[in-house]
Amino acid sequence: MRFIIALIVCLSLFNCTQQSSKKQETTVVETKTITKHSQVQNQTDSTHSLKQEHSEKVNDIVAFIHENKVNSKVNLPLPETKFYKDWEFRFVNISAEAYHKLYEQQLTREEESPWQIVEDKDSIFFIPLLNGQYDTLTNNTGPDAETEYRQWEFDHYWKDKNLISYSSDMWEARGHLMKNLDKGQTIWVWDDQLLSPDGNWAYVGAMGLIHHYNGIQLIKTDNDTLYIPYKEEIPNWYPDSAAWVSDNILVFNRSQFNIQDREIIDLQQPDYPNEYTALIIKKSDCTFNNDLKTLSLEWANETKLKGKISWSEDKQLCHIFHYDKKYTLRRGGCYHFGETVTKETYGNSLEDEDEWIDELIQLSEAVNFSRIKELLENKQYNIETKENLLLLHLINDGEDLPIIEPISIKRIGQKYIITISQYYN
Repeated sequence: MRFIIALIVCLSLFNCTQQSSKKQETTVVETKTITKHSQVQNQTDSTHSLKQEHSEKVNDIVAFIHENKVNSKVNLPLPETKFYKDWEFRFVNISAEAYHKLYEQQLTREEESPWQIVEDKDSIFFIPLLNGQYDTLTNNTGPDAETEYRQWEFDHYWKDKNLISYSSDMWEARGHLMKNLDKGQTIWVWDDQLLSPDGNWAYVGAMGLIHHYNGIQLIKTDNDTLYIPYKEEIPNWYPDSAAWVSDNILVFNRSQFNIQDREIIDLQQPDYPNEYTALIIKKSDCTFNNDLKTLSLEWANETKLKGKISWSEDKQLCHIFHYDKKYTLRRGGCYHFGETVTKETYGNSLEDEDEWIDELIQLSEAVNFSRIKELLENKQYNIETKENLLLLHLINDGEDLPIIEPISIKRIGQKYIITISQYYN
């Protein structure tokens, strides 16, 4: 009997121990699950906090730029604000003090040495691609090189972006290239590159007179394809001393060519001190469709204009060529939806107003400017004449109508350029 009672007690104790063990195990699993969830949540909160902190900092910089905007006379003109697909590139004239303060806060990126990956064998350079293949470059600096002379130099290697940059001397000229090591894509750019802190943009500020470009380029580098959404050649100053102050904000000064350089390029301009610029890149909050290429090409095919249609990526407009006539069309916009057509032709004198009116009516009909055609036919306009310029101000009363810019006919040498433009708010 005692033995049976002892056995029951032992079994009871064993059962309790097992249940306790299982409970502990469950608690440990729950604790681990909760701990893991907490870690993920903490990481998410931390990432969100960093993004919010970065966003607030950018907003502070933008506010500082606008507070220090200089609205007085600009001697070295700013590039105009431009849009490319869903990007806006805006230039702001700022004070020297604001520029220097921002410049001191510049953000830079660490780089690897290009020679870490480039192999040099008897002036033949091997650049390894991520697909296991190689691109090769060869120096040609011998006495018989003549016009084929070329000497390569390696400038940058951004390992985290799989980008390498190099340049080549070709007698007086110098070429700069960027290569994506993933697909081996190479693009030529005007000068050395300055990569943004996040590595998604490369800025090129080129100073050149005769053998080089002079202006600004922005290269998009955040995907497998390198492309240039912004470029602007500048005739009367060059960009200098640039620095990124955030992922999408860059400052630089606008510097004038020296007297000797200005004489070389025949630039008649008095001496001006440096002026200072902030470039703000942002996703545009467009009200309208700003896909200029698609919209302009669609419009060109809808018109009655005859000729070969082509698209200019540089000027962001559509060309139509027909014998001695040349048309351009651009449709789209961000805050205003605009449509502009130009016609380059030869012929009438500006004094032949009736003939020009007939020409304008025909052009308006060809591009489906029905309201403009109607106003011209009904003589709802006032004419203004200037030297080498004829302007028509259309009387366009009523609601829900396009806003019509003054129609211009401008004489340049032996040719005339007609411009008709309308837009919607």
